[in-house]
Amino acid sequence: MLALGRKIKGKTRVGKFLVRYHDYFAYIFLLVACVHMALSLKLLEIRYVTIYATGAGVLLLVVALIIVVFVVAHIGVTVLSLKMYQKRVGEITFSEIDLRKVQNGIYRGEYDVGYISAEVVVTVKDGKFTDIELVEHKTERGKKAEVITEIMLAEQKIDVDAITGATNSSKVIRKSVEEAVKKGCKMNTK
Repeated sequence: MLALGRKIKGKTRVGKFLVRYHDYFAYIFLLVACVHMALSLKLLEIRYVTIYATGAGVLLLVVALIIVVFVVAHIGVTVLSLKMYQKRVGEITFSEIDLRKVQNGIYRGEYDVGYISAEVVVTVKDGKFTDIELVEHKTERGKKAEVITEIMLAEQKIDVDAITGATNSSKVIRKSVEEAVKKGCKMNTK
């Protein structure tokens, strides 16, 4: 669960909760187990073997139940975060930006959909891209989408075809470039 909390970077409520309290829950569980064992030692002197076996069985059943609850919760959180990610990627839209209306400058843009995020630095001069630097790209299987910045630079536009096999990463990188360029457009309207 801690890995899931870190994977969703603690940006959601669930992620923050998992990252922040995972260790505390583990320590509390260990403490309860130790206290239970310490109290059980006194009972060893006065109980029959069948009672010990029953107690051990109940304890194992409770532990198994707790594990099942955590596994089901883990699967639920994973499915929920995956659906949120898919929804956010599906909602990405691009606007037509005329680079000639973008003021000369260097602009930073970023976009994050959960499992994929990108941060870029875009340089615009005389209505053209002169550089698109991919500062950071967090992804699992979309590394090959990183060439899309070179394609945008060569074609001088954001609306380029996605890289096959890395469509979602391509969209996120393109959107981060758009977010950067929009800052140059806003400066022109002031």
